[in-house]
Amino acid sequence: MRWRQIFLGIALLATAVPMPARAQQTPTIDQLQVDLWPEYDRPAMLVIYQGTLPADTPLPATLTFRIPARVGKPLAVAYQDQEGRLLNAPFSTAQADDWLQITLETPAPNFRLEFYDQLEYDGDLRRYTLIWPGDYSVGQLRLLLLLPPGADQLDASPSFSPLHQTQEGWFYGTELGETPAGQEMRVQISYRTKITPLMGIPPQPETKNDRTPLIVGGVAVATLLLIAGGVWYIRTNARRQVEPSP
Repeated sequence: MRWRQIFLGIALLATAVPMPARAQQTPTIDQLQVDLWPEYDRPAMLVIYQGTLPADTPLPATLTFRIPARVGKPLAVAYQDQEGRLLNAPFSTAQADDWLQITLETPAPNFRLEFYDQLEYDGDLRRYTLIWPGDYSVGQLRLLLLLPPGADQLDASPSFSPLHQTQEGWFYGTELGETPAGQEMRVQISYRTKITPLMGIPPQPETKNDRTPLIVGGVAVATLLLIAGGVWYIRTNARRQVEPSP
């Protein structure tokens, strides 16, 4: 009986002693591509984060990213389903100093975050600086830059290599490899362009310039018709006066 009470007391003490909490596993990003598309469809910088998570990541996964607070709000927060469709992902925002924290939940091992940021204008010179604050460790980090048509004199740090050209402009890319969590990455680019900041579309000629030749031509034709009519009228009256009366 006494041994039984001793074992029971030990069991109660074991349940009373707090066990160390299981550390929550911090998600990691397997691959992350950061797209920079300046002056794509507005005079600003379109930034796109596209990432995939390791295959053993518990789902749904909750991720928090920091973007500049000046952005205001993200353009899109989404994930890709098994059929390749982009679907909206639930998210919340919270401001922390100069950052806007975007907390999203994805039921798939991937995510997509888009936002517009300010692009610096100085005549025909454009400048932009992106800061990746190192929210997560990344196995493979890649940068992709789309320069609009008419842009040249690209100066970037880190350096970019030309990839291919499309109707939307030149694609440049660079591979940065593995980056640990907490390591800040700063991307600086500048370029020059002769295209006005209106979605890369050259200004259309004014309507009055297109119609001027038509107007002038119409006036000339009308003048000739009036002159011809006047000559015909004068000749007809003169002929009537010369003809003898019956």
